[in-house]
Order: sequence, then C-alpha cells, then structure tokens
Amino acid sequence: MLTWKQRNLRFLLSLAILLLFALRQVAREDRPFTLRPDVRLLAYVANAGDGTISVVDLIRASVVATVPVGPEPIELRMHPKEKQLWGLSRRGGYVWILDTKTNRILAQVPVGAEPAGMEFSADGAAVYVVSAGEGTLLLVDGHRQQIRRRVFLGGQPGMPKRTPDGRRLLVPDRTGNRVFVVEADTLQVAATVPVVAQPERVVLLPDGQRAFVTSSTKPEVSVIDLNRPTLVANLHLGTAEHSGPAGAALKPDGGELYLPHPTAHGVTILNTWTQEVAEFVVVGDAPAEVVITQDASWLFVVDRAAGRVTPVDVHTRRLHTPIPVGKRPATAALTPGEELLLVVNEGSNDLAVIRKRTLSLLTLVPVGSGPRSLAVAML
Repeated sequence: MLTWKQRNLRFLLSLAILLLFALRQVAREDRPFTLRPDVRLLAYVANAGDGTISVVDLIRASVVATVPVGPEPIELRMHPKEKQLWGLSRRGGYVWILDTKTNRILAQVPVGAEPAGMEFSADGAAVYVVSAGEGTLLLVDGHRQQIRRRVFLGGQPGMPKRTPDGRRLLVPDRTGNRVFVVEADTLQVAATVPVVAQPERVVLLPDGQRAFVTSSTKPEVSVIDLNRPTLVANLHLGTAEHSGPAGAALKPDGGELYLPHPTAHGVTILNTWTQEVAEFVVVGDAPAEVVITQDASWLFVVDRAAGRVTPVDVHTRRLHTPIPVGKRPATAALTPGEELLLVVNEGSNDLAVIRKRTLSLLTLVPVGSGPRSLAVAML
C-alpha cells in the first residue's frame, strides 16, 4: 500500500505533467506562423479604388510593397509554373504580369474592353482571356506574353473555365443565356448550350462529365452533360425569385455544391450526383462567398452585410461562432497548407487573417483603397 507521501508525490508528478502538456499546447496555439528561412508566404490584394496591388507578407503581417498596375485591377491568378502574378485591368483593357521576385511589372497585354475573366492551361503555356466589352476570347502565350489567337464569340462572355482534361473551355454568355463550349487549342466553338438567364459561374465536376452553371438573377442552376454536350436540366434552388447565388464552392470529391444567397440569408447545398437540393442552411444576414477546406471538414461563409465569417461543420451542418473580420468583406481564400484563412474587406480597406485551427482572428492588415480580389502564394 502506498504511503501518504508516495500518493502525494504521484499526484504532484501527474499535475506537473499535465501542466507541461497544457503549456506546450498553448505555445503551439500562440506560436507565429513559421516557414523555412528561404520560403515566403505572401498575399496579393487588388485595390480597385487606387489601381494598385498590396503585397502582404503573412509572416510579418504587414504590407511589404505597393505596386501600381492600372485602373480597376481584378481577377488575380498565380502562374502555374513561373513566379508571376497575372491580373486584369478592367477599365484599362489589358492583362498585366507581375514578377513576384522583384515586384515589378513585366508586361501589359491589350486584350480589349472590359476583360472579365482569365484561365490558365495546366502547364501555364496558354492563358485564356475574355473581353466582355468586345465579345471575344483570346489565347495569350503564357511565356512570351503575346496574343496567339483571338476569336469573336458574341454577347457578353464571362469567366472561362477549363475542363479537367484541358481540351475544352466553357464560357458563359450573360446576354445570350448560353454557354460556349470551345476547343482549347483552336478556340473554335464546338457547341453552344442554352442555360439559365444571365449565367454567371461555371463549376466543373472533377471527372469532367458534368458542369453546373449558376444564374446571377434567378435561383436556378443549369446542368450540362459535357460528353454530348447538352443541357440536362434547369434546377430551381427554392429561394427568392429575384436573385441568384452570389458564389459557389464545390466539395473536393464533387458530391456537393454550396451556393450562398444574400437575399435568402443562407446557403443552398446541392447534391451534384442526384441533382437535387439536399439542404438549405440559414447563415447570417447576406452570405456572399463560400470557401471549403480540402478535407471537406469546414465551410467558411463570408457575410458581406454583417462583416463576419461563419465556420460551418460540413458533416453536421452545425454553425460555429461567427468571426468578425471588417466592413463589407468581398472575397476569401485559404493559404497553402490551409493554416490561415484570408478575407479581403472592401469597406474597411484591410485584410483579415484568421487562424483556421482556433477559428479566431489573428490580425487586420491595412491595404489599399477598395480591395476586391486576392491571390496567395508560397514562394
């Protein structure tokens, strides 16, 4: 039988171990985000108000460069192979390319009035750009930064999306209520598929068999069979008639599509396999953007009106405590490795940095005027 001193010693030893474990956990939660000394984690924020790009060092949580790129920069994309950031100047009518090593502009490529979207080939050799003002689709050489081909589509084409096999592009036409199916090599239109009114976004399933097209004005989604290609169905989402979903996020396995509705105050969950509305989750005042983690554990819902992000457990649909982020959040993205969630706040001109592990706000980094677009890179 243990003596009183032995029992007391065992208790104190156990308590000390628990305290050390607790201190270790606290240290892990509070430690700064660290990388190898030769690696940088950067966020690039497009400021539509002053025509600049804010380069944010996420380790230091500060802006390390401000680069003028032209009027109303939008649609930031990292080149798949080169250390380059590509973007569009909506009012300038050109593509600009930023060297991320020196933060200098390498080139400007005129593409026509109101460029509305951009897509890369897998190897970055081809860059597809849409001019909404001229109704054209362009193929830009991703290495020489020169236009290789230009075709007239007509209407008001929007964001192009490349199929998983890289062979075709899907381009929605907002005024023609259709989607152009275009051969990626030649830019020849292979088919034209009628879809919902004013199509806004095209979401492709990972297997490349089907595409889902959202409307900007109606709570409807068109389903396209890409093997034929033909319209399969127009699905009603069951929300207010006068508006469509503001964003879209696809579950990594392709099984569910998450569509936020600002006027309906929630997110529609669409089962892509059965092509039915699986559920509607009420989330905040005006959910306008959604981001899902690669392991499909968390869905982050950005509420533009309330200025916060609500984490939603994907498996249970349970809402976590909302995280205040700033005024009129416009867009969001996870960093590589998904340790941080970044949210651009158009109203308060800053970048919110959220730690995913603790679902808490780390800091706000002031950027330029009217920030709207965001890209993240580990260099």
